[in-house]
Amino acid sequence: MSDEALLALDRNDLTDIGRQFYDVEIASRKLEIQPPDRKRDETTFAVNAINPDWMNPVCVFEQLSRGAADSAATVVDALNKARIPCNLILEHVEPEPTVPYDVYRVMVPAHLELVAASVVDRDVFNTDTELKWRAHFAEVNDAELIAMDPDLLFGALLDRVERVKRAYREELIRRNLVRR
Repeated sequence: MSDEALLALDRNDLTDIGRQFYDVEIASRKLEIQPPDRKRDETTFAVNAINPDWMNPVCVFEQLSRGAADSAATVVDALNKARIPCNLILEHVEPEPTVPYDVYRVMVPAHLELVAASVVDRDVFNTDTELKWRAHFAEVNDAELIAMDPDLLFGALLDRVERVKRAYREELIRRNLVRR
């Protein structure tokens, strides 16, 4: 299939597995998919007007070879649903004397790094974390379960949330900004 024919396909018309193969093929050919024109709303992130060509993209996900195409496609889907522009980059690495491998990277504009990382955590990794906790809770006996203290189990996570929210509020105050 020619590059033009591949780019003419509507990714949304493909099955989940089809989208994964499509993403890998696009990445392997180093093609860029132009997003469809759509009206901008409050949940659509604009690419920095000063830097429209992503001169400083950052990596929010990186995985080597095995299972990486599936994981990378899941990350790309999550970012697309959140309307965060991203590019999937496939790099074939041939180190000597070891076996060559592929590296899949999902890149986003630098100014959206933290938002994109949050979306990936929420929509991709939190599901896995929830499943692990559910499995753990199912394995412990009644006495162990009732003895668990959620504040101790999740204290670090809750502390992180409070610290980030406080840092955000303090920066708004420092700049004399009011969030609408």
